[in-house]
Amino acid sequence: MPHNPEAEILALEDARLQAITTGRLEGLADLFTEDFLQVHANGRVDDKAGNLARENGVPRRIDPRRPDVRIIGDVAVLTGEMTYRTGEGEAEVANRLYVTQVVRRCEDGKWRFMSVQATKVAG
Repeated sequence: MPHNPEAEILALEDARLQAITTGRLEGLADLFTEDFLQVHANGRVDDKAGNLARENGVPRRIDPRRPDVRIIGDVAVLTGEMTYRTGEGEAEVANRLYVTQVVRRCEDGKWRFMSVQATKVAG
């Protein structure tokens, strides 16, 4: 199979979303660099350990998305809207976000998330 960095990066994002929407979090830590940092839409900032602790299996549904991917050597930037939903029925809350993610190809050749920042979409 030919080397396709964009497909590898999109598969990484798919694996992240699959883990957090199904609550199957084993292996999630391997998707992030040790110096990972996440800035949440509410302004809270988490390092890798803090982010993994917050991914506690709270049910969320995330609308299908395909972010734009720009690759610069061993770093890639993913950008685009994402909608995730919490709650059920009348209690459902839809959160529209614009997400910027930085991914790095690590020494072992695997792509991993370095940084994620989510901003609420106006309107």
